[in-house]
Amino acid sequence: MFLDDDQQLVLKMSEKIFESSEKRWTISRLQGELNVSRHQTLMAFDLLQSLIDSLGIEEVDVRYLKQGTLIIDGLSTTVIKQVLKKMAQKSIRLNVFINNYLGIYGVQTQFLKKFGVSRATYYRNIQSINQIIKRDFKVLEQSDEVKIRQIIFSIIHYFFDGAELLPEQLKKQIPRLIDQLPAVKTQKLRLTEREKLLNFVFVQTCRINQGNVVTRSFITNQSLAPLKSMSEIWHVDCRTIYREFEYLHAYLIVNEILAGPIEKGWNVNLLDEVNAISDMQIKILGEIFQQKRSTLRSAGEQLLKVNAKIFSPFYFGTTFVDPVKKPFFMKTYPELSAVTQKMIEALSQGQHLNLDRDLLTQAYYAYILFLLTNFSQNDLIAPIEITVDFSNGPLYTKYITDLLKQFDKLNIKISSQLTKKTNIFLSDQPVKQGTYKQLIWRTPPVTSDLEALGSMIVKERSNLYGE
Repeated sequence: MFLDDDQQLVLKMSEKIFESSEKRWTISRLQGELNVSRHQTLMAFDLLQSLIDSLGIEEVDVRYLKQGTLIIDGLSTTVIKQVLKKMAQKSIRLNVFINNYLGIYGVQTQFLKKFGVSRATYYRNIQSINQIIKRDFKVLEQSDEVKIRQIIFSIIHYFFDGAELLPEQLKKQIPRLIDQLPAVKTQKLRLTEREKLLNFVFVQTCRINQGNVVTRSFITNQSLAPLKSMSEIWHVDCRTIYREFEYLHAYLIVNEILAGPIEKGWNVNLLDEVNAISDMQIKILGEIFQQKRSTLRSAGEQLLKVNAKIFSPFYFGTTFVDPVKKPFFMKTYPELSAVTQKMIEALSQGQHLNLDRDLLTQAYYAYILFLLTNFSQNDLIAPIEITVDFSNGPLYTKYITDLLKQFDKLNIKISSQLTKKTNIFLSDQPVKQGTYKQLIWRTPPVTSDLEALGSMIVKERSNLYGE
């Protein structure tokens, strides 16, 4: 949404082609899929081709054939991410956002000279950006510095990795500050954790240097040792530095970089509501799954942490950002997805929770992952029974059975005898057709065979339970 209009069309086109797996497209068909003019379609194609060439990605074939046919072959999620990052670097709208909210590229006159745009273009983009923020992030008060930083971070981290926008004077200072944090000193951060933390401190530092500081307090009992390093790059009074340190410390707890009670590591204004909603959700789960009290108590502690994360100002949806991907879980785990919806309905009991679309999307993914790791679909419905019987002998049959363990989360049961309960018969020999589905593997299965079985399991459950 923060890319320029032509770039957004390139991204839409790339994702659509990747999802379809088709290599040849007529201009008219692609135009219909994108719902734009023929000219816009060709412009997007030319821009994609130019980006692929400039990135030197040899495995992707993007070219124009005669008779109005386009070849686009070799796109992958990695390639699309590279294209996205390249477009982000050149995007006028995104860079106006970065300049206005973080002060990168200097004062406005310096920005206009660097990107070759007029003041009118700059202010048109500012208006567009403000409308997007109000519409999609529900920010009604520009004075909510914590919420604004949350939005800035989500955008920066989506487009860039590891604070690639760091100006020269901060390239050494911010990594040094991070290395002196107690949580970082005592453990080795994973690559993604460090990149995320770099971006977080980068946004924090730029906002402070613009005069936009956090005014609320956060809970912390940490040593104040890193404050000296902070004072070197945060040129503000001691009281402000202390609050900013609390803010950073709360981020470390909520993102589990630093050990501590997540539910108490951030502003406690909503804590009572979060506790009440968590209790309500566990009661719902207890009625559905009929679990032991000890199991529910343990799950309740985990769920409180999940909710504390979701409603804290430090929970950033950087992976599952698109509501349209929900159908994957709804199809694959229909029963757990239905339970997830009941948990989301309980959120409406909160009087002070900001339930915008982005938060509800993140809540859906957080809840279904919580359910997948704490409960089983077996407690809701009968599993899909797969009878495995190969003529190659018991050793080969065991080999196949072990391969099928990767489908355990799809709620399956493996048997060796064909019975009335069999839903799928898996063998190298066809048998007289019954009410079950048959899948024949005459040779050891390859990836496509396993994918076909996974699709059959999902489809069979859908047929049986009407999902």
